[in-house]
Amino acid sequence: MRRALVCIAIAALLVSHASVAGAGICLAERVKRDDPYAYTAALVAALGAAKEGLSRVDTSTDDDAPLEAAREFMTNMKLAQRDFGCATSHLTGYVASNNLAIKTSAKGAVFVFMTVRDINKKSVAYYRDLLDGKIAADKVGSLADELAEVSVRLDEVWKTLPLATIAATHALVKFDDSGRGSGRLLLTQAQRRQLMSQLHDTFGADIEGGVQTGQTSLVAAAAILYEFLGNAEWKSAE
Repeated sequence: MRRALVCIAIAALLVSHASVAGAGICLAERVKRDDPYAYTAALVAALGAAKEGLSRVDTSTDDDAPLEAAREFMTNMKLAQRDFGCATSHLTGYVASNNLAIKTSAKGAVFVFMTVRDINKKSVAYYRDLLDGKIAADKVGSLADELAEVSVRLDEVWKTLPLATIAATHALVKFDDSGRGSGRLLLTQAQRRQLMSQLHDTFGADIEGGVQTGQTSLVAAAAILYEFLGNAEWKSAE
């Protein structure tokens, strides 16, 4: 029973603090580090990879088949690590962008995905130690306290992801020679439609209508970008 409860706690902290919000192949596009469209496409792909990672975490356990349950749980957690690594790989080439908005967004998003991946690794280690009997009964309270600290940290990290998306939208605005916004984006109408279609295919109706109460930080980040791209007040590039 203690093993099941700790397993649930470890899995739940990864899912809950995306604040709800067969392996795929990670194919990152060629980096065009100062290109707003290329970066936005990479960000959309990264958000999708992160969603895939969160979807792998299952809080269910099967005490009648503990070995199989442990194998499945740890496999899913390790696949999730790969997904968050994939999300990171889509964006790392843009951290060195000469475009400040792209650079700021990329650094923020990479920080989130790398931190979640590292916490995922620690979660697998906790579970392995539990299975190996390295966590004594009188230490369960200490482990619960440590997991609570990790949970708070994870919540704080996820909450920064929408800020990274907001930074990305600044990279899409065309400014005039005086540095003022021109009311026009650096994207064509076709590019806007393509990015919005990719976001909707990944996140569905949850991102329609912008940021809403109850969304995870991951969904909120996608919703911010989706709403910005669909805002008719911004004219498309000619």
